[in-house]
Order: sequence, then C-alpha cells, then structure tokens
Amino acid sequence: MLEQVRVDQRRGRRVRSPRPPPQGHRDRERRSAQRAALAGASLAIHAAGELDEVLQRVTDAAREVIGAHQAIASLSDSATGVHTRYRVSLSKRYAAYRDYDSRPDGTGIYRLDAARGRPMRMTQAEVAAHPAYRGFGADAGSHPPLRGWLAAPLLGTSGEGLGAGQGSDREEGDFSADDEAMLVQLAQVASVAIENMGLLTQVRDQARELERRVEARTAELRAVNRELEGFTYS
Repeated sequence: MLEQVRVDQRRGRRVRSPRPPPQGHRDRERRSAQRAALAGASLAIHAAGELDEVLQRVTDAAREVIGAHQAIASLSDSATGVHTRYRVSLSKRYAAYRDYDSRPDGTGIYRLDAARGRPMRMTQAEVAAHPAYRGFGADAGSHPPLRGWLAAPLLGTSGEGLGAGQGSDREEGDFSADDEAMLVQLAQVASVAIENMGLLTQVRDQARELERRVEARTAELRAVNRELEGFTYS
C-alpha cells in the first residue's frame, strides 16, 4: 500500500500513514463494481414475471449501476412520447419525494433521448442551459430536482423506441463515459426482457383465447348431444 510520511506532534517523530489510492485505481474498482452489479441485474431482470416488475428491477439496477440518487425506467408511446408505464427509484436523500407520482409526459428535455435514439449525458449546468429544459412545468414545485442527467433509450430488435432508462444526481461528481456505457448495456438487457415479456404476454393471450374457443365448442357439442339423446328416446 502506498504510504506518506507525517509528523506525530505528540512524540516529535516521523511516522508513516496510508496514502489514499490514486484516482486511476479508484476508477478501476468502480468499473469492476459496476460490472458485477450489471451482471446481477441482468439475472434479476430476466427472472421477473410481469412487465411492471421488469421496469422496477431495471430502475433499481440503473440507480445502483451508475451510482445515482434518482432513476426512472419508462415505456413510451412512439408517436407522442407520453410515458405509458414507468417506475421510479429514489435514494434516502429524496425521501420527501417518495409520494410523488405525476406521470411524465415525455416532453421537454426528456424527449431528447427518444428523438435521437442515442444516449445523452449532461452536467447540471448543461441541463439548466439547454433550450429543451422547461423546469418541469406545472410540477416544478413538487418534482425532484434534476442534478445532472444521464439517459439511454430502450430499443426494440428492429430499432423502434420502447422507452428510456434515466438517472440523475450522481453520488459523486458528474456522470462519466463509463456510467453512460453501463447504462447503455443495462438498457439493452432491459429491451430484450421487455420484448420477451411482450411475446410471453402474446402467447398467454393466445392460449387463453384458444381455451375459450375449446370451452365454447365443447359446450356446443354437449348441447347437440343432449338434443340427439332427446330425439332418440322420443
């Protein structure tokens, strides 16, 4: 371990104390932790049984992987950008906003990631200066403050927009290129899980429709059999 020399004023002698690890070492440790969190999140997301559960696990994972105090994962209408489903994850710092439940309308700065179909990363100053930023409009007094912003689109296999994963208020400093890369990977995992969930729902719906038709046909046959039995014994 790296050490530095300091003077023990009580004894008047020089002693050695641990020196904090260099920034490069801390960055490598953080990337390693992010990769581990992403791997665990991928397993949890694909194990989810319902679409809302998928979104919540994606949101919780986003906050953990990029080290943010706020995260949201949403599905959006491709034509209007309005969020049709969404889940939010907040740290203890935002405990006062736990009950905030205004549906995002997909306008303002939140529209940018969907329109571009690419990830976006901004500092707090860049967000405030951006012409698309509207300060949350009617929700300005109740919406959690946006302190920096990182977003990655959720894209289907054919490239259509499904929604977005977003984070704000990094635990330390501004979001980095590594954070952006990790969120993009998480968004890719989420997109596959969401499409698979859609296919599973479609299969379930088809199975229920088939079962309904079989039951209806069985009831018809039973009615015909009863008529034939009545005709035979009459």
